[in-house]
Amino acid sequence: MSEFDPVEVIGRTGLAQYGGYLNEEFLKDLQSGRSVRVFREMRDNDPTTGAVLFAILNTVSQVDWWVEASGTDPEDIQAKDFLESCIADLDTPWSMMVKDILFSVIPFGFNIREIVYKRRLGQDIEDLRHRSRFADGLIGWRKMPLRSCDSIQLNGGRWDFDLETQIMKGVYQIPAPDFKMRYIPKEKFLLFRATTEKDNPEGRSCLRSAYRPWYFLKKIEVFEAIGVERDLAGYPMLQLPPEWLMPSASPEIKSMVEEYKKMIINVRRDEQEGLILPMMRDANGNEMVKFQLLSAGGTRQFNTNDIIQRKKQEIATSFLADFILLGHEKTGSFALADSKTALFAVAIGAFLDEIRDVFNMDAIPKLFNFNKGNLRVRELPKLCHGDVETQDLVQLGDYLTKLTGAGASFFPDAKLENWFRKQAGIPEKQLEKTI
Repeated sequence: MSEFDPVEVIGRTGLAQYGGYLNEEFLKDLQSGRSVRVFREMRDNDPTTGAVLFAILNTVSQVDWWVEASGTDPEDIQAKDFLESCIADLDTPWSMMVKDILFSVIPFGFNIREIVYKRRLGQDIEDLRHRSRFADGLIGWRKMPLRSCDSIQLNGGRWDFDLETQIMKGVYQIPAPDFKMRYIPKEKFLLFRATTEKDNPEGRSCLRSAYRPWYFLKKIEVFEAIGVERDLAGYPMLQLPPEWLMPSASPEIKSMVEEYKKMIINVRRDEQEGLILPMMRDANGNEMVKFQLLSAGGTRQFNTNDIIQRKKQEIATSFLADFILLGHEKTGSFALADSKTALFAVAIGAFLDEIRDVFNMDAIPKLFNFNKGNLRVRELPKLCHGDVETQDLVQLGDYLTKLTGAGASFFPDAKLENWFRKQAGIPEKQLEKTI
């Protein structure tokens, strides 16, 4: 057996990065920052993707967040209250920031928030950098503004990796409107990712698996629109004398033919429709230039509506959100929708777990490190979030009845009773404070 140092790092993740530029994507259309433009178009233009994002963002806005103390000592309670005050003192409401994080993580794969601190000197000071709802002189969070993905993936922005360990140390950002390069060290920002495969700082876009169906869907819809227009207006056909189309035709005739080509290509049924043709007849009285619209009879070989619907379902399925299409085809039961939404809620909960863990493992330790001379705690408080989906009251009641019948005793238990009240949306019972 060979000898080795157990604390030494030997292997590497295998992340394909060269000079801070990542090269993990095998599709050319999504390489070199082009994915930012593509995924933005998918997010902002595709109705199915937009519906899924709308469902996710409005679902997470209803999730409860709270701070949990590490113990019952006065120092632990003080630390909990301080963290709660820092969250409440942010320039952006907490629920809005959570939605903004997911609005970037889901389509682009990652989200960077720069941490801006302040010394809490009260509301009456002129320096806005330190204005706060609190005047205890402690260091708190002022704001955590977004550092957009396109300012990193486009215009020459890149990541800063340690040459030896390949650990990410920071990021070079080139943002609008001045497009000046700015370096942000890792200690100054929080990094949220959809996945940590190969420790890739850009994660992986949740739209990546939906790209292929979206690509074909986009093309088919364009072809369908062109076909509808042609069917409604008719297929334009222009008849010209055969000698005009001969290679031996004069330059004047060839120029005239080119103009006719432009006219027939630009035929549209709109408010500017119309076509002017010369009244030209041959020696036998036949029209030399004749224009007509041909209409196609019968039906098309392919039903584009079925193809488009299938592609939409593939996009929704990539998010575990195909339940949003239930009923559109007059199929699907309530039980099926209920099971699908439960799986969707689990997926959303995983996103919230990522946000929670980044704050608990990175943001909160940094915050308390700035205040270590004023706050003494053995273990830091933790940020927690509630369930994404509420409990089914019928099933919960049946479960409770069966447990009670088996001899389990639940009440009186004020905390448990409040939990059941919360599930039903009933006002909670005031608990007596214990010393």
